[in-house]
Amino acid sequence: MDRWIQRATCGLPLEVENAGTLGNRRDRYAANSVIRYQRDPGFTKHHLPVVRCMADGLWERPRVECVGHECILLLNM
Repeated sequence: MDRWIQRATCGLPLEVENAGTLGNRRDRYAANSVIRYQRDPGFTKHHLPVVRCMADGLWERPRVECVGHECILLLNM
């Protein structure tokens, strides 16, 4: 059995306009890491404000929405 299994990591999480991520920002996140978004002042969030780094090295798509102002998901490409 191979002891050296490469574990997937994710880069920076997707950015959500009018929201930021909580905690210390890193260049790489281990699989199953969870990031929480916090709304900017003046915005109301709905839905789960967290995303997970998946085993394939990609982040889940953020589901958080803002009410009262337009929120736009910006894809890191």
